[in-house]
Parts: sequence; C-alpha cells; structure tokens
Amino acid sequence: MQQCPVELWHKIFALACTDGGYTGTSISLVSRFMRDVVEPYRFQSVVLLGHSRCIAFARLLERASTHAVIRHLLIYAPIYWGEQEYAVQRDDKGDALITIFTRAAPTLVTLFMLNDDFSAVSCIKFRFPVLKNLTVPYFRVYDT
Repeated sequence: MQQCPVELWHKIFALACTDGGYTGTSISLVSRFMRDVVEPYRFQSVVLLGHSRCIAFARLLERASTHAVIRHLLIYAPIYWGEQEYAVQRDDKGDALITIFTRAAPTLVTLFMLNDDFSAVSCIKFRFPVLKNLTVPYFRVYDT
C-alpha cells in the first residue's frame, strides 16, 4: 500500500468516501499509514442519525488533531427517535450542533437537516460560503 503514491490514494478516497462516513472510518482502521492518508477525506460525507450521534460526532471533532473537511452533511434527529434519545439534554444537542456547524460551515456544500429543535442554533449566525444545497423540510423553533 505504501508503494502507491499518496496522490493516487487521495484521488481514490475523494471518490470512495461519499457514503456517510462508513468507508472513511473503515479505511482509517487499516493502518496508521492509511489513517493519515484518508484523514482529509474521512469526513467528506457525514450522516448523523439521532441526537446522541450528533453529540458523539461533535466530541470527535473537538478532539480531532486536524481540521475535518465536511462537504456533505445529513443530520436526521427527529423529536421521536427512541427511548434512549430522551436522555439527551436539550443543551447538549444545541452545543453539539453549534460545534458541528462551526467546524463544517466553511466547507459545507450540501446540508440536509431534519431536527426537532433549532432554537439552540437559530440565533447563531453561521456563514456557509460554498453551500449549494440546503434542505430543511421541517423547521420549528420553540420559544424558551
């Protein structure tokens, strides 16, 4: 694997890491060399299902040594997700979304977001300089 030029790996990973994060994460587990090579493309496409996954991803972004380039982001965290999701506090969800948007906004091209509560991030002004596709099918802000 190390005999193949890194530039070629980058071209392969730019095409392969578009499935929501599974391929990039799997490749990063192969070896240290592959983890370092796939890192710029690992979070190119991210799917977050549920509030607890949003919080876990935000924590991962906070610990990441390099700046993750997130181009496509799908957040699906509806109000009735499951019993274990009720344990997630509203402030944790809001903090996680702020962390994710802060890291993703400069490079985000596609954003699909189905969420139950936008009030935590609705007052924050994010700039999305390269955003081309925005889908927010259900938007409701609760008064607090």
